[in-house]
Amino acid sequence: MKITIWPTSGMGFWSAFLSVIFFILFYLETRNIILIPSIGIAAIGLVGFFRGTMSIIQDKERSILAFLSIPAGVIVIFRILSEIINSQ
Repeated sequence: MKITIWPTSGMGFWSAFLSVIFFILFYLETRNIILIPSIGIAAIGLVGFFRGTMSIIQDKERSILAFLSIPAGVIVIFRILSEIINSQ
């Protein structure tokens, strides 16, 4: 089982690409540098999360950038749950 930096499967590539875009947009939004709706950034993070999970399970993807999609999805899920719990 060899771990690489770049994904080898197509689904792994898309999950890595979406995760990198998510982290860049998330950083820019939290610094108020760019104004993008949070729902769009969350959607990118969730799609990357599901694609990454499927590439890890189905394609046996073992790359660092594919594993990066998991923290992106967890951040989005926790933000959604905190909005639901703390809504007033």
